[in-house]
Amino acid sequence: MKEIQNKSLIYIIENSNDENKRYKSLKALQNDFNCTNRGFTFLENLLISDLNPKIRKKAAEVLAEYHFPKALHPIKWVLQIDNSLNCVIKYIELIKNYNKTFLNLFLINEIEHYVSKYKNFQSKLAKCKFYKNDLNDLIEIYLNYKVLNNLIIVFSNLNNENKNVIIQEGKIKKLVLTNYKIKNIKDIEGLDMLKHLENLNLSFNDISEINGLNGLLKLRNLNLSHNKITKIENLENLTELSSLNLGFNKIEKITGLTNKKKLKNLNLLHNKIIEFNGLIPLQSLETINLSKNLISEINDLDNFINLKYLDLTLNNIPDISKYDKYKKKISLIIYGNPFNTYDPGL
Repeated sequence: MKEIQNKSLIYIIENSNDENKRYKSLKALQNDFNCTNRGFTFLENLLISDLNPKIRKKAAEVLAEYHFPKALHPIKWVLQIDNSLNCVIKYIELIKNYNKTFLNLFLINEIEHYVSKYKNFQSKLAKCKFYKNDLNDLIEIYLNYKVLNNLIIVFSNLNNENKNVIIQEGKIKKLVLTNYKIKNIKDIEGLDMLKHLENLNLSFNDISEINGLNGLLKLRNLNLSHNKITKIENLENLTELSSLNLGFNKIEKITGLTNKKKLKNLNLLHNKIIEFNGLIPLQSLETINLSKNLISEINDLDNFINLKYLDLTLNNIPDISKYDKYKKKISLIIYGNPFNTYDPGL
């Protein structure tokens, strides 16, 4: 009876187009089948050749449960070739649970391979090894290189320009993905895994919403200019931001920046902003570019104690006389507004 049931389940796994049915059938396979050599071969084939990442992950789990240490080598093999980052994380987790020493040696070999492969992206390629003999650090470095490897597959030109990626001590610090027609930041697989990323440039794309950045806690410079963004949002976790460029978008209101205590440079050039507000808490600001918007009045400039440069050209400001007192403190660029007198010294 069990054999008939297993045959039925195997048939569904091998022939059905329904992902949920296949996954449930794989989970339902009897232990007496999974433990056999036939079961090992079946699971190994799924792990190596199945097109569905969810099935590959489950096959790896079952192999690890019933066939370690024999399962170690096929899981290691797919870890090298699988481009699904979710699968890669699962394979690492499984090997780590059963043999940390094996995983440690594997990661060191793979990292040395990637360092050689992507040496053009290294900021300083040290003659001696830069990584520590710490398993968690090795895993993080390996995942950074895996993410880079996948990005180069998707964004083919990335590998042609050294300046597009900078790696320091195995961690990606800078990433430039411009002119790729990206519509959703969340579609950039693995971006949220780059925990040490400091500079991210996603300008000249088709992004309409700011999302998918919450895990980038060390991000200092973010460029989202020349997109289709309508709202400043989902930046709460990015407390280290020093420079934010949202120029050439469709933003109508300054919001979502109140906790950016380290923000020094803000560029909102060429948007649809009507009011100069939402920035008062940001006393660290040194430069603000709000040119080519719809602003008619500037208030509370006294609150910006570190402000050195403010560009308000081509707005709707009717009178500049009340801003004379800021001439010595701030470089105030304000031409192209509908006031009657023009002072080239401003």
